[in-house]
Parts: sequence; C-alpha cells; structure tokens
Amino acid sequence: MKKSLVSMLILFFIGLQSILAQSREVTGVVTSAEDGLSIPGVSVIVKGTTIGTSTDFDGKYSINVPDGENVLVFSFVGMTTQELTVTGSTLNVAMENESIGVEEVMIVAYGTAKKSSFTGSAAQVKADELASKPVVSVTQAMAGMASGVEVSSGSGQPGSASSIRIRGIGSINSSNEPLYVVDGVALTNDNISLGSSSSLGALSSLNPNDIESMTILKDAAAAALYGSRAANGVVLITTKRGKAGKTQFTVKSEMGFSDFAVKTLELASPKEAFDYKVLGYKNYLVEYKGMSEDAAQAAAVSDIGGYFSQYDPNRPDSDYDWDDALFRTGTTKNVEFSAAGGNEKTKFFASLSYLETEGVAVGSDFNRASGRLNLDHKANDLIEFGFSTSLSRMKQNVIPTNGYYYVNPMYATRTYLNQLTPIKKADGSYAEVEGGKKPNLVKEEGLNVNRNDIWTLANQGYLKLNLMKGLTFKSTNSMDFTQMYGSKYWSPKSQDGESFNGYAYEMNKRRLKLSTSNIVNYTTTIDEIHNIDLLVGYEAEKLQDKMMYAEGKNFPNDVKQSLDVAAKPTGAYFNADGDRMQSILSRFNYNYDNKYYASFSYRTDASSRLGSNNRWGHFYSVSGSWRISSEPFMDDITFVNDWKLRASYGANGTLPSSWTGAYGLYSFGQDYNGVPGATYSQIANPDLQWEKNNTFSVATEARLFEFLNVEIEYYNRKTSDLLLQVPVTRTSGFGYYWDNVGEMTNKGIEVSITSTNIQNDDFSWTTRLNLAHNKNTIDKLEGGDNVDTFPYILREGESFNSIYMRDWAGVNPANGHGQWYVLENEKRVDNDNDGKWDITEDTRYADKKIVGDGSPDLTGSINNSLSYKNFDLSFLFTFKIGGDAYIDPYYSVFDDGTSLNKAVTKAQLKDYWTPANTNAKLPKVVYSSPQNSSFNSSRRLEDASYLRLKSINLGYSLPTELVSKVGLTNVRFYASATNLWTLSKIEDFDPETTSRGTVLNSFDFPPVKTVTFGLQVKF
Repeated sequence: MKKSLVSMLILFFIGLQSILAQSREVTGVVTSAEDGLSIPGVSVIVKGTTIGTSTDFDGKYSINVPDGENVLVFSFVGMTTQELTVTGSTLNVAMENESIGVEEVMIVAYGTAKKSSFTGSAAQVKADELASKPVVSVTQAMAGMASGVEVSSGSGQPGSASSIRIRGIGSINSSNEPLYVVDGVALTNDNISLGSSSSLGALSSLNPNDIESMTILKDAAAAALYGSRAANGVVLITTKRGKAGKTQFTVKSEMGFSDFAVKTLELASPKEAFDYKVLGYKNYLVEYKGMSEDAAQAAAVSDIGGYFSQYDPNRPDSDYDWDDALFRTGTTKNVEFSAAGGNEKTKFFASLSYLETEGVAVGSDFNRASGRLNLDHKANDLIEFGFSTSLSRMKQNVIPTNGYYYVNPMYATRTYLNQLTPIKKADGSYAEVEGGKKPNLVKEEGLNVNRNDIWTLANQGYLKLNLMKGLTFKSTNSMDFTQMYGSKYWSPKSQDGESFNGYAYEMNKRRLKLSTSNIVNYTTTIDEIHNIDLLVGYEAEKLQDKMMYAEGKNFPNDVKQSLDVAAKPTGAYFNADGDRMQSILSRFNYNYDNKYYASFSYRTDASSRLGSNNRWGHFYSVSGSWRISSEPFMDDITFVNDWKLRASYGANGTLPSSWTGAYGLYSFGQDYNGVPGATYSQIANPDLQWEKNNTFSVATEARLFEFLNVEIEYYNRKTSDLLLQVPVTRTSGFGYYWDNVGEMTNKGIEVSITSTNIQNDDFSWTTRLNLAHNKNTIDKLEGGDNVDTFPYILREGESFNSIYMRDWAGVNPANGHGQWYVLENEKRVDNDNDGKWDITEDTRYADKKIVGDGSPDLTGSINNSLSYKNFDLSFLFTFKIGGDAYIDPYYSVFDDGTSLNKAVTKAQLKDYWTPANTNAKLPKVVYSSPQNSSFNSSRRLEDASYLRLKSINLGYSLPTELVSKVGLTNVRFYASATNLWTLSKIEDFDPETTSRGTVLNSFDFPPVKTVTFGLQVKF
C-alpha cells in the first residue's frame, strides 16, 4: 500500500511537470521552390531556443514546439533563410534560392565569393537565363547579359559561334576573345572546324542547358589569377552538379523554325530589273554615243532584250526567283534528357542531348549529339573526389561564304544570278547564266560538299583533401581530346570541279590537351573580425596538334564523294605542333569585420610561345573595397540597404596567336629543279613577350529601397607591347618579323541597374538595364607610321576602328555624276574662297581621310522577367547607339548600272538621279560609265545604331496539384524566339556587326531569327 502511494505521487508530479511544460508536435516537408524537389539536411530550429532538428532524406521533419513559442527558422546553404509562424500541426515550406543581392554567392577565379566581399568586377548569368534562349552556342546566350560585354551575332551558317568583346579591343594582331574556363579548366577555344567558312569552337560542343551558371570576370582584380590569357576578360562556366535528395529527371523537347533576321538586299522584280538595265543602257547611248533620247530608248530595249534572250516577260516571276529556289525556312529540333540526385555522400548529374538544325540556305546544316556525367563523392571528413566526362559529336555541312564565292547563294543571287535569267528554260532544262561562265546553283545543288565532322571528349577528375579546419588541398587534372575531320568535294559535273574532272581534299587534325591544377587554400577568422583567405597553387598544361592533309583530282563519276576514288593524287601535307605552359599563382584576401576588404594576387606564367629571353611573365592585382553601409553613421539612412565602394589595379596579358612567332623557322620542299632542300622562312625574335594590359577601375555598388541594385564603374585599360608585324628591308629576303612595339588605351563607363518592381505571391516583375561606353585610342605604333588596312587605318591618336577612304560629296544635281571632296592633308579645302568645299568628279583627285569610326557611343540592353501564377514571360532588348558601319558588299551591288549582268535590288530603285529628280541620293544610272561612282568611299557608310528584340520567352506550367497526381513534379509549355524584331537605319544588312563596325564577311549569311516551341517535364 505504501509503495502504491509513492508510485501514485511520482506519477502525479511527472504529469504535473508535463502539463507545466506542454509542447506540440509540428511536422512537414521542405521542398525547393525552383523545382519542387525535397531538400534533405535543412536546419529547423525553434526561434530563440536550442531546440532543433533537420530534414531527412525525403525532406521531412518533426519537431516538438514548446508552448509560448510559435516561430520556426528554416536554413540551408545557398537558400534564403525563412522564419515562419506555426499555425497548426503541419507546416510545409518551399525554400527559395538566394536572391540577387549582396549576399549572393558567385563563382570567381579558383573558388567562390559573396558578392558583398568581392573586390573585383564580375557579372553572373544563371541557368534559368540561359535555358530561356533557343541558341546553339553558349556564346550566343551571353548577349545583353552584362554591361561592357559586346556580343556580335555570328553568321547564319548553322552552328557558327558569336564573337565576344569585353571592354573593347585590346589587341591588333592577337586574339581579342576572352578566356573560357569550364569547371576550373581553361579551354583552347579557337576555331576547330576545318572549313574556311565555318566557326566552331570548343564551346560549340557544350550543351547550354548543362550549364549551372556563367561568371564574366571583367577587370584585373577579377581575372589576374589567369595571368597571361586574361587581358580580354574571363568567362567562368560551371556545369550542373547533383544535389542530395530524390533523383530528378528532366525531359525537354523543342521544335523551331528559322529565317534570316533581316531581309538582305531585297530583289527587284524581273520587269523592274529589265527597265533598270534599259535605262542604264539608254543613258549610255545618249551620253557617250551621242544618240537621241527616243533612238537610244528603242535601241536599249532591243539590245537588252537580245542580250537576255532567255527572259520572257510572259513567264511568271517565280521562274526567275532564285531566292525561293536556294533558300528555305530553316528548322531546329532539340531533345534533351537529364537526371540529377544523390545522397549526402555521392551526388551525380547526367545528361543526353541531340540537336539538329537545317540552315536557311539549302545545303547547310548542323547537328550535335552530346552526353555528360558529373559525379561527386565525399568518402569521409578528409577525402572528397569526383570526375566529369563529356562526349560530343558535331557534323556540319557548310556553304562557303567568306569572300565572293560564286557558290555562295547570298552573293550569287545579289550579283550574277540576275532576275532576267530563268532557273530553267522553257523546255525544262537548266538555263545558262549570262555574263561569262558562272554556275547555275540550282543545277549544281548537291554536287559539291564542304563538311566538318568533329568529336570532342573532355575528362576531368579532382581530389580534395580537408587537411584541417580551414585548410584544403585540391588537385584537378584534365584531358581534352578533339578529333577534327574536314572534307571538300567538287563534282566533275560542277563548274568548280569541271577543270579538274572532279577534285577532293580530306583533312584530319587531332588535338590533345593535358592540364593539372593543384591548389592549397587556407581560411580562418581571428577574434571574430579578421577574416583571412590565402591561396597558392601550381598549374601546367600541354597542348599538341597533329594534322594531315591530302588532295586529288580526276574522278570517274559521283558514285563516291571521297578522296580514295581520285585517279590522280595532287598533294599531301603533315604538320605537328605544340604549346606548353606552367604557372605559379597566389592570392591573399583580407576582410576586417565585413566592412573593409583587400585582395592581392600574383601569378607568373612561362609559355613556349615566347622568346627564350622573355619566357616568364609576371601578373598581379591589388584591390580593395569599403562597405560604407556598415558604418554607424549610415544607421539612420534607411533607404540605403547596402553601399560599397571598390577600386582595383592590376596587370594581365595576351599570348601571341602564333605558337611559333618567336622562332626562326625553316620551310622544306623542292628547290631548284626539284631538288629537295630547306629555306629560312621566318626571322627569330628571342625577346618576343606577352602583350601587357594594366587596368585601373573604380566602382560603386548600392542596394536602395530594398528593391533597387545600382552599379557604376569606370575603367582605364592600357595595353602595351602590342604584338605587331614589323616590316624589314626586302633585301633581307623577308617581309616582316614579330615584335612588341605598340600601345593602346580603352577607357569606359559601365552602368547596371536591377529593379524588383513587383514581388508578391502571385505576381513578380524584375527589370535589368545595362549600359556601357568605351573609347579606344591607339597611343603608339612602330616608328609612328600609319598602317593602312582597308577599310581601316591604324594611326596614333585615333581609334582602332577608324575607317579610312574617299570623302563622298554626293550627287551633282546638274548631271547626276558622283562627287568627292578634294582634300589637302586629309582636310577639305576651299581654294577659290567661294564659301563651298572644293569637289571633284574624278576619283584621281579624291584623296582619303578618316571618314568614320566603327566604335559605338553607347551599347546596352533591357531585360524584363515577369511571372503571374503559373505563367512566366521574359524579354530582352539589345541596342547600340552611334558608330559607323562600312558595308563592303555595297561596292558590288550599288554599281549605278555600270554592269549589265548583275542582279538589281529594291534599294537601287529608290532614289537615283533623273532630270526630274535632281536631288537624288544615288547617281545617274549609266551602263559602262567611266566615272567610277561606285568606288569605295564614305558613300558606303551607314549609321550602325539599332534596337533589337534579342530574345523573348513565354511559358506556362501546369498546376502542381494536377501534375503531382500522375507522379510529375513540373510540366511546362513554352514558346521562345531570338532576333525576332530589329529597328535599324541599315535596311539591307544586319546591324549587329563585328566589334570593328563593319560587315567584314561580305555576303556572309546574316544571323537568323528563330521561333521555338517546347515542352519540359520534370519528375
């Protein structure tokens, strides 16, 4: 009885204690707001207590919340911490990725950094921004994503890459492309295609949807750790990795349609072309043969009709429509599959993709099949390791477009395939082309072949040792292998191959690159306010190329379009070359109380491309920043959420493009009546070294009113020791040698503004504005001499993009002749003092001057991202204000009627001189005019300003509660487009020209506008 009483008392006090300390159980699931997948390892803590737990493998948690406490704190690395009020027994949470702001973690050189602590200039592009653009190449997706980064459209040739310029032109003869680094390994991104009209780099093999993020490093502080290759900026590309949790599968399918983004030189109708040629011939007979107007008109109609005997005005215009026969609506098909997942120890990402593109020009196409596997494993607290492997195959059929190739349909249809020549004769046979022996391209369709077939294999492995708290060692080793095969075939039935009775060449090139990077990193905090990050490392790489080439002619037929059928071999060639580099690097970051930041970096590189006396180069940066908003005097300024000043100065470099430019070389072959021998072919320069870039920049960054991010930066980029070809006396037997002799400066201002206009549960709207201005000046050239490289001139004190040619004075209203200004010392003159500039109609007296500059005054972009419930919309405008474009093809097209055989465009009909139109823009139309009004002059310049709807994407995701019933996470339908609309003063060519402000590739295909429809399913 006594024991029972004691037991009852004990139970009573236990129950009383439970009542006094009553708690309730709360359960739930934590998922990612981005993809709906569960997140294991999320910390769940009762706010203000030490009571906590974490989510399990399925993202589930259970926690006892004491009475009086009702707020749970959810936190996870890389995601925004959330504090939520408990209102019941269940609380499910969707965690957001860290928003763009000062605490955002960025990928930077050899590691990561918070935006708030980073002292350099960098811009980040994330996976969702890349995925919304239907592009073939990664470089195309960079357009408009960052201030100071100019992306010029690549050719409309399927698979062609874009050109990237960061903060202007820093080199004259070496590359101006940035360095690309994928998952910590630097790429050799030169052209790996073997055709002259194709541009495929190593990045062409990379599926844009495999990319997690890209960081563009723009100043010396950001890029100096890459030393000798970083003068033009660095683009860091990070591919997707797996995350702990359930495996997520993604399937994506797209179908797109393409056309040229601009209507290049729209053609006149056959009747308009006939009348134009009659007018030109009539004016010729009147002006140079002394005939009357009526007699000349009658003779012109008769002679032109007789010359174009195949032209029949009663036949439909479609019989003369070469454009319709040689161009088509391009198509794009893309299918992708990926899987990502893992657990706390092992994570993986795997993908497969297939892309197939038919070009707008008949006979051009590109396809790419690629696969990737990224694997990461944490063996224990000491050892982590992983590897990545990717394999791709690219096949490309190319139409030659560089220069003025007869087989280029863009050139052909705007010149010799005129509208008065039918595609076929009335009897159904193919027509012969007037004006000399030129091919009927419809007849020759499929006879000739220009093909690239490229395999790329990239393997990378890393080992990371966590040696002690804050001290790590990471070794990354890679092997990149590229096998390039190019072939050309000219059928004996084609005009190109007729004189050879068929011709073929085949070229094989193998590239192997090995690299190793070994980095020791130490981080520590002293007294909770001194934060130190120290990095030292050693790197080395080896690049080897081997190429074999053979050609032959005399083919019996077209049964087999390959070299082994050729009856007569005509040549063979073999070359093996290599490139080596080794580097030592270091960096020291210091931050005092998250308020004052300083960073120092130093790297030394040795390259086999340099002369023996200057093999090692030394590169460094010093940078710092002050987080003003952390100062006590800012406490009462509530609208300033964050404010930072930063500045940097540093040196980096550019390697010579030539692997052997510093060496004395011999060439071997047959000399003197077929006797084999060797000749000295290049002068050595043992003092040849890197081009040096010294860059100073100062910037301010601020977040205002909780929704506005503003960044303004000024930079001064000085290039010295420019790599130039220095002329030598011809009596030496050589033309030039390589030396470091020039200097150049780029100065500019960049502005970036991001505004979160609206943000609530149903609707969000974000706008980003990028602006940039860059001024380029050549400071020094060899001997101070000008270098005339038509249509440009390199001159001290002037822009690299200075356009140099005759100064067009317009049309003489009295007679319709073209006129040019008379120049003395490149200045207009008024020798007779009549208040008017002296002009001439004779090109012999028309000297040259700098008539324009291809550099724009301002470049920029406006990007908007909106979402409403299950709908999402984003659209990007890019623009350029100012700058001149020299349109080289105008010389061939705007001949003012001089040529009888050329096609006639709509532009030629718009405003030419007649007695009734004396204030015309174009001269009088005269066949075989000796006046040469079509000569290259400032007449060919256009204002290169434009506004372009670069990309637009509209999507709809099915409701989660609907798709979850069938086991899916997300189902999204979308439509997207690129280069959809363009506003420009240039009517006949694409305004998004190269960074030198000219259409360099003559009648190259303009970029395409593509409309794509797609479906993405996640489960």
